[in-house]
Amino acid sequence: KYYHEQLFRSHQMLLMDTATSEFLFLSEFFDTKGDPMLFHEVFSKTTQFFLDSLESFLAGCWDSVGLLLMIRIVEYYRTCMQKRHVSCLDSYLDALQQQLWPR
Repeated sequence: KYYHEQLFRSHQMLLMDTATSEFLFLSEFFDTKGDPMLFHEVFSKTTQFFLDSLESFLAGCWDSVGLLLMIRIVEYYRTCMQKRHVSCLDSYLDALQQQLWPR
């Protein structure tokens, strides 16, 4: 059995790595010049699934340490994406923070 924040971290790490790879491929192959619109069309269902699953988890969560860890995970991956100069998940990361902070 794993804690939810461990699963959250693994999902986010996989999403960040996959998103970086796909964004760079889409930018190069379709010559989008870094415009994230095509990426959002491809990944919208995936990111919405993660947001929905987090929302359902948060409805019954009272673990303040776990919530703080998830907030820190989001901040860490935001920094990683900025270092990679890939901004395609900025709105997704904003939505994650908006769900986590009010708790």
